[in-house]
Amino acid sequence: MQKTLYQGYEPDPEQFLVRERQADYRSEYIDGMLRSMAGASENHNLLCSNLLLALGRLLESKNYHVFANDMRVQVEEALAYLYPDIVITCGRRLFLDTQRDTLLNPIAIGEILSKRTEKYDRSTKFELYRKIRSLREFFLVSQHEMLIELFRRSHNGQWEKHTYSSAADKLHLISTDSRIALKKIYTEIVFADRR
Repeated sequence: MQKTLYQGYEPDPEQFLVRERQADYRSEYIDGMLRSMAGASENHNLLCSNLLLALGRLLESKNYHVFANDMRVQVEEALAYLYPDIVITCGRRLFLDTQRDTLLNPIAIGEILSKRTEKYDRSTKFELYRKIRSLREFFLVSQHEMLIELFRRSHNGQWEKHTYSSAADKLHLISTDSRIALKKIYTEIVFADRR
């Protein structure tokens, strides 16, 4: 975490939002600490676009909305503001205030993994996302191999893991009653030679 935007004090959530809305780049906020957001690779951008397009087509005319990258999500119980790569809502969207840039009630969140963010996405962010009461599913998308890990909240509150790893597999989001073929999600993705 970084504190570079704030000299001599840790910002409170209100101060963070005021400055974030005026900033030239995005930062995530967790209990007074900041983490600046890095740029994304070609694979990251393609995966995000492919997911957004596929979900948009599947959910068009239904009561869902899909957002990518710039929709901030509040984790109220943890004093955190995060930027997921993909956010899905159902029904009425609840926002923190009239700016309508901080979402309170996501039902599904996706993160596209990179070498720099994988540990953070798997641990810190997933731990925070689990505190959002409306959240039913969280998925991690690899950009280095065909692999999506989906975590689904069960009726007893536990998180069950489902793995999808072949072009024939379909990512099944129960929260939106939708299935997306991995071959669609990974369209035009070129995996680097990892030797």
